Amino acid sequence: MNTKILNVLCEGATEELFVKRVLKEHLAVQGIVVKTRLLQTNRRLNVRGGILSYPQVRGDLHLWFRENLARKSEEHHYTTMIDLYALPYDFPAYRDAAQIRDAYLRVEKLEEALQEDVDMSGFIPYIQLHEYEALVFCGLEFLPDYYPKAVSVVKNLRKALEKFSGNPELLDGGRETSPSRRLINELADARCHYEKTKAGVEIVLRVGLSALRERCQHFDMWVRRLEEI
Repeated sequence: MNTKILNVLCEGATEELFVKRVLKEHLAVQGIVVKTRLLQTNRRLNVRGGILSYPQVRGDLHLWFRENLARKSEEHHYTTMIDLYALPYDFPAYRDAAQIRDAYLRVEKLEEALQEDVDMSGFIPYIQLHEYEALVFCGLEFLPDYYPKAVSVVKNLRKALEKFSGNPELLDGGRETSPSRRLINELADARCHYEKTKAGVEIVLRVGLSALRERCQHFDMWVRRLEEI
């Protein structure tokens, strides 16, 4: 039986850490080996992390696919972990999706267009609603453990979340109202600096995968598809 390998193309270091520390262990129980790779921002300088344009995403996926073609004893699958927030304008179906008010239908439209355009066997597209920090909003109660001055910050962020029926995935993607910007601004008011790759990952770890899946239905659907590999 061929070894099942899931190759995850991550937008940044935080997403990669999340995959390595949360998804990798969970999927190992399913007999799936998880490998990660950061998006390549500058191929000549070998700089990785962040999306500048859509061809960058498509090119990295196709390159990875070609690299694994000769490995006949392995069954390779591919997925992405990229944010809906600040998605490049040249992304497939971007303009059509922008007209859709329902966030879940919007991201579904983009993922379907991504899958069709990439046209690669074993590919499971995933775009995070609206960005990684939506997962951090699932664990607001843990913020004071990393930022002792953040008690009032938690109250303010919870009030913001209540406007979206307590659903972190519906926190919008505005320049000043995206999940990360809300965290950054509120913590800055408390004279704290949000450390995405440290507190942002540790808080999500403490929340746990089960609780994340209960709070975030689009995220849960992605994990389900990965488990079905």
